[in-house]
Amino acid sequence: MGGAKAVTLDCFRWLWLEFVDVHSTAVAKDYVSPYDVTLYQVVLNDQYMIPSSSSDAAADGSSSPNVAVVELSDVTPKNLIHHKKRPDHVTAFLTQRGLTSLYESFTHALYETKGTRNWADSWRTTKLLEILQQEQDGNDSFQDQFAAFHIQVVICKMIQSEWSTLKWIELIDRSQLSESTYWPQYNVDTDSSPPPEFSSSRGGTS
Repeated sequence: MGGAKAVTLDCFRWLWLEFVDVHSTAVAKDYVSPYDVTLYQVVLNDQYMIPSSSSDAAADGSSSPNVAVVELSDVTPKNLIHHKKRPDHVTAFLTQRGLTSLYESFTHALYETKGTRNWADSWRTTKLLEILQQEQDGNDSFQDQFAAFHIQVVICKMIQSEWSTLKWIELIDRSQLSESTYWPQYNVDTDSSPPPEFSSSRGGTS
């Protein structure tokens, strides 16, 4: 392509090809489009994208993502506490940060607390958010316990159609990803909003 390279990009709402003249003096040599799909990982049965694995590898050479996504299935809600059903990228995220025990305490509380699911066994995201934010038997809330490790926990819901709603939990390592770099689009916490620099630089997407 005559000194240019094509990169396929997807920022959740638009899809385009970006052509970068790598020999142009007007383009920084280390320029990387923030929407390059190679920087992202597809999750939730191809319904959502998150930043890909961290460049920092564990002692065994494995890499860990900076964002972990846990689906809240209305069909099989017990999968949330079944470690064999846990996605590999979630296991890697928790293991490398020493958060498995805290995560399991949190997910068991979500599953076992009365009122977190309705009569049809469908997850009630507002109740999940309440459990995330409330103090636990005089101790810090799960939200604050994760925050002590620089982890932001987000309850998310995407309404796909009148009959289809996707729900999930995001665990975001804020020591690696700033709020201006990545912000979850479907946070059910209406009191939480992206920083101004994120909206202005990303158009409200990531």
